[in-house]
Amino acid sequence: MPPPATPLRHTLSTLILFFAHTYKETFNFVDGPPIHDALTIAYLSRPEMFKVKRYRVDVELTGTHTVGETVVDVWNYRGLGEASWGPDGKNCLVAESADVSAAF
Repeated sequence: MPPPATPLRHTLSTLILFFAHTYKETFNFVDGPPIHDALTIAYLSRPEMFKVKRYRVDVELTGTHTVGETVVDVWNYRGLGEASWGPDGKNCLVAESADVSAAF
């Protein structure tokens, strides 16, 4: 990576390199770590870099499908319309892609 030009870039590059090393050692990720936290901040500051879609998202707690995992209704099994929103509707924007060059 090039030397960081600002204190913020120094902090971010230090964190990314730390997590890259940790994920490689712990999980054998050789192509780099997931950077979901940094991407969350990128989305908040520049949402135009992302393609998002609304879905129904729940955390499975009962053990019906899984336990403690996020479940996204990508097939719209509940039959929720696009106008639905909130606790009984499509309750989450899910990023499906990102402009990787712009993010970095």
